[in-house]
Order: sequence, then C-alpha cells, then structure tokens
Amino acid sequence: MKLFLIALTLLSLLATGASAEPAAQPSNTTAPGVSDDAKADSDAHIEEAVVMLLSQHHRAPTLKQLLGLTPRARVFVERIARDESAFAFHRERALIALGYWADDATFEYLTGLLNDPQTDESLLHTLLPLLANSFGERAVGPLTPFVLEHENVQVRISAAAALGRLNSDEAFKILDIAIEQEPNPIARQRIEDAAARLR
Repeated sequence: MKLFLIALTLLSLLATGASAEPAAQPSNTTAPGVSDDAKADSDAHIEEAVVMLLSQHHRAPTLKQLLGLTPRARVFVERIARDESAFAFHRERALIALGYWADDATFEYLTGLLNDPQTDESLLHTLLPLLANSFGERAVGPLTPFVLEHENVQVRISAAAALGRLNSDEAFKILDIAIEQEPNPIARQRIEDAAARLR
C-alpha cells in the first residue's frame, strides 16, 4: 500500500510537471536553457511513469490517462512497445496502447511484428485482436493467413475471434473458408461462433 501511495504521488507530480510542457513543441527539440542531460533525466522519469500506468492489473491505461501524463505519450508508449527486452507484461500493454494511434506507421509496425517468425506465439494473441480493434476491415488481409494457415490451433482460434469482431463481408467469407478447412472440431466450432456474430 505504501508503494502504491508513493507511485501515485510520483505520477501526480510528473503529470503536473508534464502539463506545463508546451504541446506544440516537437519531441526532438530541447527548451531553451535546458541541457540535454536534464531533458534525458526528465524523459526517464516520464517513461517510468508511463510504465507505472501500463502496470495497472485490470486493463491498459486509456488514451486520456496517457495524454494526461504527457502530451508526448506516444513517444514513450512506442519506445516500450518496440523494446524486445522490456518486461513482457509492459510491452504487451504498450502494444495495446499503441493502438490508440491507429495510423499507417502503427499498422506497419504491428503487421510487421505479426508476420515476424521471431515473434512469440503468446504475443500473437495480443496482436490479432489489437489489429482488428484498431484498424477494422483493414486488418482482414493480415489476419487471414493466421486463421487459414497457422499451425497452432489456438492462434487460428484467436484469429477467427478477431475477424468475428469486424462488421465485414470479407471477414465473413474468410471465416466461411476457415470453417470448411479446419480439421480440429473444437476450433471449427469456435470459428463457426465467430462467423455467427457476423451474420
């Protein structure tokens, strides 16, 4: 409890200090009179506060919470999301939060990570619904091979569930194909359930 109060106090102080930061200032410049060391130290404290927000146990922080901490929240979220050495829980939460910035750069990074053979299968279960939730019908193409061709039945089920969240005729067609070719009866039932949500 004491650690929680200290963390809450730190977040409050950082959020107060961060709100004084000019929103229009580019992230790669330093305010006049502020040394690079001071900026790096400030960034380290802000990144630590972002990690603390990502550590909430019940859900990822909201966009409002992140931007309330710093207008440069995306910079810190993206840094953690791209850090393969980061604590897996923090990285997963950062990836989910990165979905708040659903632009081309985020899409390219997430689909690249999805298709990277080095990506741990446990992370695929985060990426599949994240792409569907953040990018809608644009995610159908990248999700398709995971429901139709992936060797892991759990990944196929996750991909089907992600496609089942989309209000898309194309997603329904892909799920229909998946139902026909799925050899596992339990997975086939799950894919049918996902397709039924689109009918």
